[in-house]
Amino acid sequence: MVAIAAALWGSDGLFRRGLALELPAATVVMIEHAILVGLTSPLLVRAIRVLKSLRPAEWVALIAIGAGASALATLLFTEAFTYGDPTTPLLLQKLQPLFAIAGAAIILDERLLPRFGLYFIAAVSGAYLISFPDPTDVSVSGLAPAALSIAAAGLWGFGTVLGRYLLSRITFPELTALRFA
Repeated sequence: MVAIAAALWGSDGLFRRGLALELPAATVVMIEHAILVGLTSPLLVRAIRVLKSLRPAEWVALIAIGAGASALATLLFTEAFTYGDPTTPLLLQKLQPLFAIAGAAIILDERLLPRFGLYFIAAVSGAYLISFPDPTDVSVSGLAPAALSIAAAGLWGFGTVLGRYLLSRITFPELTALRFA
C-alpha cells in the first residue's frame, strides 16, 4: 500500500499539470475531493459519530486539516502548475517535512534536534535555488509558483501535525474520511 501511495504521489504532478492547464484549479480540487469522499464514504458514517465527542480545540484542528491542509493546500499546489515549469511546485512541495517538524515543536512540544537549524538553512537555500534558476534575477512570475507551492507545503506540514494531535481521539481511517469530507 505504501508503494502504491508513493507511486501515486510521485506521478500526481503529471496529471495535475495537465488538468491545471485545462480546468480552473478549484474545479480540479473539487472533483478530486468528491472522488475521495466517495471512496472513504463507508468510513464517514462511523466518523460522524465521533464528532459529537470532540472538544472545541479538536474541532478547530479538524477544520484546519480539512479546509486548510486538504482543500486550500491542494488548490494552491494545483494553481502553481499554471505558471509554467512544473519542476518548481513538484520540488518545493518537498519542504513539507520542515513545516511538520517546526509545527511539531510548536504545537506538540516536541524537541528539535540541535542540527535541525543546519538542515533548515540547507533546505531553504535549495528551495531558493530551485525557485529562481538565476538567483540574482528574481521576478514576480517566478515568485508566484514558489509562493503557492511553499504555502501548500506549509499547510500540509501543519495538517500533519494537527492530524497527529487528533489521532489520540479519532482513528486514522475516520480522520481520513473527515479530512476529505
